[in-house]
Amino acid sequence: MININNPAESIKKICNDSDFKKVSVVGHSIGGFFAIKFAASFPESVDRLFLIDSEGVYEKEKIESLFINFARTHLKHGKAKALNNIKSVYNLLKNPLFMIRLVRLAHLGDLTGDLFKISAKTTIIWGREDRLTPVWQGEIMNKFLRNSKLIVLAGMDHDWILHKPQLFWENYK
Repeated sequence: MININNPAESIKKICNDSDFKKVSVVGHSIGGFFAIKFAASFPESVDRLFLIDSEGVYEKEKIESLFINFARTHLKHGKAKALNNIKSVYNLLKNPLFMIRLVRLAHLGDLTGDLFKISAKTTIIWGREDRLTPVWQGEIMNKFLRNSKLIVLAGMDHDWILHKPQLFWENYK
């Protein structure tokens, strides 16, 4: 389990307990926020970093707008996918106070200063239609990361990785 108050230390403990010296880290959305914190705190432990529609660049957006865009994003993929998304949302909302705290941490947190500390080869993959973390945030990450490449996927939104995971593997280079 990752401690949201200190995600980098939590991930490092998992790596140490598993005897992993160097790892490739993949983070989507809030997971990208945690991946950035880890890669900035323990650069010697990260071989490659993959950020997928990642949180980490501050945006002056009201928390209510974020939840509305979250709902829109999760209900636009047709019945079968919408049902899976509703189940995911239900699981997240079982503990609403934790979820609000997590969203505030990630969406209102600004990690641009941490991006300069990351030396690992980084691939940033973004859905052009992402409403939760707009593509301009990926562009900023790409600008501040020393060894990065930004790939923008036309027609894809925030959760493309859940519905079209093959696009990740096609861009895993």
